Order: sequence, then structure tokens, then C-alpha cells
Amino acid sequence: MFLEEFSSLLTALQPVSTRLLITGDFNVHVDDANDRLASSFQDILQTQDLQQHVLYPTHIGGHTLDLLICRKTDDLVSSISVHDHLPSDHFGVKCQINLTRPPPSRKFVRSRKLRSIDIDQFRSDIRASPLSSDCQSLDSVHSYAEKYDSILRDLLDHHAPELERSVILRPHAPWYSDALRAAKQERRKQLYADQCSSYKQLLDDAKTSYHRKELADADQRDLFRVVDKLVKPKVDTVLPTHDSSNDLADQFADYFHTKISTLRHRLNCSHTTSSAPTPDATCCTSFETFQPVSEDEVLDVIKQSHITSCLLDPLPSCIFKESIPELLPMLTKVVNHSLASGYFPATLKHAVVSPLLKKAKLDRDDLSNYRPISNLKFLGKLIERIVISQLQVYLREHNLIATMQSAYRQNHGTETALVRVQNDILCALDKGKEAFLVLLDFSCAFDTIDHQLLLQRFATRYGINGTALTWIKSYLECRTQYVAVNGCISKKVTLDCGVPQGSVAGPLMFILYSAPLPDIITSYGISTVAYADDTQLYITFKPEDREHAIRVLEKCIAEVRRWAVENRLVLNDAKTELLYICSRFTTVNMPSPFLAIGDSVIFPSSCARNLGAIFDSNLCMKDHIDSICRSAMTAIRKIGQIRHFIDDETAAKLVHAFVTSRLDSCNALVYVLPDSYITKLQLIQNTAARLVARIPRSQHITPVLQSLHWLPIKKRAAYKILLMTYKALNQLAPQYISDIVSYYKPVRNLRSSNKLSLTVTSRPSTKFYGERAFVYAAPSLWNNLPLQVRSSITVSSFKSRLKTHLFNI
Repeated sequence: MFLEEFSSLLTALQPVSTRLLITGDFNVHVDDANDRLASSFQDILQTQDLQQHVLYPTHIGGHTLDLLICRKTDDLVSSISVHDHLPSDHFGVKCQINLTRPPPSRKFVRSRKLRSIDIDQFRSDIRASPLSSDCQSLDSVHSYAEKYDSILRDLLDHHAPELERSVILRPHAPWYSDALRAAKQERRKQLYADQCSSYKQLLDDAKTSYHRKELADADQRDLFRVVDKLVKPKVDTVLPTHDSSNDLADQFADYFHTKISTLRHRLNCSHTTSSAPTPDATCCTSFETFQPVSEDEVLDVIKQSHITSCLLDPLPSCIFKESIPELLPMLTKVVNHSLASGYFPATLKHAVVSPLLKKAKLDRDDLSNYRPISNLKFLGKLIERIVISQLQVYLREHNLIATMQSAYRQNHGTETALVRVQNDILCALDKGKEAFLVLLDFSCAFDTIDHQLLLQRFATRYGINGTALTWIKSYLECRTQYVAVNGCISKKVTLDCGVPQGSVAGPLMFILYSAPLPDIITSYGISTVAYADDTQLYITFKPEDREHAIRVLEKCIAEVRRWAVENRLVLNDAKTELLYICSRFTTVNMPSPFLAIGDSVIFPSSCARNLGAIFDSNLCMKDHIDSICRSAMTAIRKIGQIRHFIDDETAAKLVHAFVTSRLDSCNALVYVLPDSYITKLQLIQNTAARLVARIPRSQHITPVLQSLHWLPIKKRAAYKILLMTYKALNQLAPQYISDIVSYYKPVRNLRSSNKLSLTVTSRPSTKFYGERAFVYAAPSLWNNLPLQVRSSITVSSFKSRLKTHLFNI
């Protein structure tokens, strides 16, 4: 059968015009003339005018099994030798293949020579342009914004026209200079061994200089991008298999639009059968007008922003940064007239959407595995930032944001939310109770927001009216989006609902839109914490009340579903996660509990990712620690790849950005865990310290940590809890954290009255659960601090004194 199939293969390959080389382990003893199989094999080669070139034994048995076959007319193979030093029963066959190097791959790109722009002349042309004219009416705001785009585009085309050119695809080496090129030529002329050392030293120096400059110039936001560029080869964006980028862009545009339309249609059908809508709360305060801003205020907002440009921006970000002094009066003019007129320019309502694969392991050809990432013009985001900053001041002064909502609020974050959830559950487990934690998931939460309901909620619940509400209405209506694939733009799609995910105002609008949710959940006696659209609810109970807790949860989630349908939000039942949390010291002899949600049945998971942390069914945090170790070790490997080219200061900077930040992220959750858990994190910190200090593994690590002034892992967790405690006592933390710590106030005047001590709860039953709870850990650590540390006036002085104290002990 092999001979028949091999003969058919050779017959099929003969018409191929290119040269032919067949190699492999054929397991045919071609050196044995008496072997029938070998004779038939040689006959086939002879018939096909092919030649076998290996004439030496290639196996320890003394036979020639590994062959090189090519056409007799092709001078393809020469200098054949066999090597028997491999760790195998076959030998290695080495030969020279007579082929010329293929021509380099080329592609055509369109680009501008931005470095050739005379910035001084460019800025002078901006000053001389018609953009200095004023705009007073609503129509002129729109026309002025369009003029801003068109004039700047024309100036850019004049100074750096877009050209198409052919480029050779080769690895990018930005450190490769003329001096290196000359040294490489010299290396070819001189003796290889001598010149190679000199060339390598020049190459290392050039890379070192380049890497240090790149990392020194990078701010905290750009640091991850710069390091990834240095240690990872550039890869193309993952997209579905396609023949035409234009067609693929249109397919994505249709899919993203159809997906939202289908969800909205399903919600409308469900809403017709639902009960009366839930009444909304009313507000007794009002916010009607935005305040005008000065050029200095606009400049401060620009400096605090991460300046990026999308395909629709008239100027690249690098040219925009250089031209800020000339553009600032024009930007301020557009911002103030937009705020005063209550009109958001139509030219700023267009978004360019980039499809991004959700996870690397997903099927790239399935469009449902991509999420739309919106990119908006910088001018539009600048106006949004100023509007949102004024709205946040109003909402904060009148305490209008839900207490348990932690997203996009000063002094709030994911760690504070997780600390509160963990504290409540740990206290319950310490008392012999159990808990259910439910993580709700909303499908396309930002994309299905109903504009009329949003405007109505702004007016009734938050008292936003007048010009301010007119501006928000103008911002929401008549928005469009395109999909960009490889520089090709899809057809325009109009958005009738939702807020752009890449916008500045979108997240806050969703928070205000979903504000009634916590009221519904707490009305059932269930606790809740939210971070934007990530909503979690949890209930603690005695083991004998487990079934009752399940029923209460099901009723609560059913009410949440009803409210979601009323408000055009889709609760994704299939992606909702349930954790049944009980003490690791108890044995549960019962069937696994489950939740019936809509048409789905949700069974408990062993662990679940919750706002960046991983909670497990016993709240041991082992999976969370393992996840931190994996990501931190990956970061250490990245830094290790370029450690040779950077100095100690830069290495420490990278370690703090990539490793220490991971070790410190949510480290308040791992306080007082067993040493077997903490040791894993400590080993990561030790490895990072050795990388910075360039010391071997055999050298003791404690002096190195002291010289770097790094607190060990246990002390870092205590530091985080104490810092959070100080902020809670000084109104710099969320209210839900401040509620669980309080100063000790004796019933009569004692000497301890002025020592700023905290009230300590009763001694917990278990160290593993009770002593980890923030309500016990915070006062226990705080009361052991010197009075000088506790009485610090500012956060910076407290942090400095606290770190010194922890080092001293």
C-alpha cells in the first residue's frame, strides 16, 4: 500500500515547476540490494527520474533509512555527511541545499513624514488661520468644530502630505545606526573573532542607550507599552480570515449593530408583558448650567489626560502636543460655547470602532468573540471631561451617588469594595455562618441604555435640568460609528441607544442610570457592592437557614430582572456566577445548592474572579495568590530579557511598575493568611530584588530588601490596612469603610481618651477568619502604632512615619 501511495504522490508532484526535495525516515533499507521492498522503491524512483543522495548508514543497525530525494536534473543537494553523535538511534544527515536567498517581502503603506514638519512654521500657520474667528450661536459652534477639523487637516496635508511607499518587511531595530552599519562592514573586512567583540560591544552600548532613553521618557501609562515593545515581537491584530478588509469591516459593523437591535427587540417584547414600572426617587436639589472654564483650566485638563488620536482626529497626537499653545484658545472657545449653548457638536459624535478578540484562545473566525472598542476625537473627550468634572462636584456635594457604588469616584476603588465584601463574609464565617455570593452579569450594558429613560432619571432623581440636561440630550442623540479594519472604514451606522464605551461620560452615565438597583437589592435584606456594571450581592445565614437564603436570593434576582427589562438592560443568566462560601473547618453534608434564574440553573463555582481578585468557596485566597504569582513571574521574565541593557534605577522602576504593583494589588485581602500562602508571594519579591540588585540566589536576601527599602509581604499587607484605616478616620475613604471603624470613646474621662485608639470588637473565634476581617484587623494594628504615627496630620506624613515604624520593628 505504501509503494502505491508513494508512487501516486510522486506522479502528482511531477508537474510542479519548482524544484523538488523529499526528505524523511522512510524505513526502507535502500542499501540492501536483496531487499524486495528496497528494490521496488528504487524502481519507483528510477521511473520518476528521481535520485536518492544519502549513501551512508543512518541507523545504528547499519542500514540507510533517512533519505534525500530530488530530481536528477536539479543540482539541488551537495556536501552530504552523516553524524552519529545525536541522542537517538538515527544519525543526523547534513547537506548543503543550493538555493538563492528569496527576495525580501514588501508591502505598500501610506504614511506622513511627521518628523520633517517645521513645528514653528506649523504653529505660525495655525495662528494665521481663520480659526481665530469667534463663534456665538448654536449653529456657529457646529460649523466652528467642523472648521477646526478641516483647517487642521489641510495644514497637515500641506506640511506632511500622505504618501504611498513600498517598504521591506524586516525586524524593527530602532537602535541600528550608521555607526553600527559601518562597524558591521568593518567586521566583514577584518578577522571575524577580533572584530566581532568590538561590534558586539557597540551593539550592546547602542541598545543600552536606546532602552534607557525609551524607559526614562515613558510615563507610568506608557511604561507597559514600551516594555512590551522591547521584549515581544510586534504581532498583527487578530482578525477573522478574510479576503477584503472593506468587506470584513462592513461585516463587523452589521454584526455589532444587529446584536444590539436584537437585544432591544427582545427587551421591548418582554417589557410589554411586565408589571407597572418601578417608581424612581425624586431630588430636591437642581443643577441647570455648566460654568465656563478658563484657558488655564482647559490646559490642566489636557495635561491630566492621556493624549491619543484616532483615525478621525485632524492631527496626530505628537503634532497636537507641540501645537497646544496655539490651539488652546480655540479649544477653550469650543468648550465654553458648547457648555453655554447646551449643544454638543455633531462632528464630534462619530466613533471609530476597533474589534478586539476577547480572549486569545477563542475562535478568531466567530464574530461574537470580538468586543467593540470605540475611539473618539480628542476634542469631544476634552469637552466630556470638563462636563463630568462639574457633574461629579455637584453629585458629591449633595451625596447623590449610591453609597455602595465604587466606580469613578474619588477615594473609591476595587480594593475598597472587595475589603468590605470580604469583611462581612469573614465575620459571618467566624460566627459559624455561611454565605452566598452572586456576581451578576449584564450583556452589552453600556450599549442598550435607553436615552429617554436616562434623561428622565437625570431630571427626577438627580435634579439635572435646563441647559445641562439639554447638553446631555444633544450628546446622546444622532451618534454614529464606523468599524476600522486594517485602515479600511466600514459604512456608517446610526446608534439609537447606549453610550460609547470609549467615552469619558459613558461610565458615569451608566452609574447614574443603574442607581435604583442597590435600593431593590437591599430591600430584600441582601448586601450589595457595585463597580460600574459589575454588581455583586451577598447574603449570610446560619446553616439551617440555607434553603430560605436561596429562596430570598431567587426572589431578589427575579425583581432585578424585572427592573432590568423595564430599563432596557439584559441580565445574562448564563454568565451569572454563584459562590457558596462556608468555613473550611466544617463538613457540608448536603446536595449542592443552586439558583434558578429565569430559564437557567446556576450551580456554585469553586472559585470566581471578582473585580480583579479570585474568591473561592472557603475564602482561602489560594487561587488569588497563585494568579498573582503567575502574572508577577511573567513580568519578571520580561524584565530579565532586557536587564542587561538597563541600569539599576531603571530596573527598580520596572519592578515597581510590573511586579510590586501586582504584589500590592488587593494585598489587604491576604492579611494574616498562613505562612505557606504568604511564602509564595515573598519568593516573588525576593526574586525581583535579586533581579534589581544583580545578586546570586545563594546570597541572603534580607540585607538586599533593607538596602532597597522594601517592606516584606506581611508588612506590606499591614501597611495597606493601616493606610486604609487612616483614610477612613479622616473622611478620605468610602463611607462603607468608615462605617466599620470608630474611635474608642470611654464612658468617663480616662488617660486613654486622648490616645486616638479604635474600638476593638470582641475576640474572634478563629484566627483564619475572624482575625483577617477588617473590622478586627484594622483596630488591632492601629492601636499598636505609636501615638506620633496615629496623630499624623497629612496622608503623606502618615505614610512616611508608618513605613519607618514598620522597618524599625
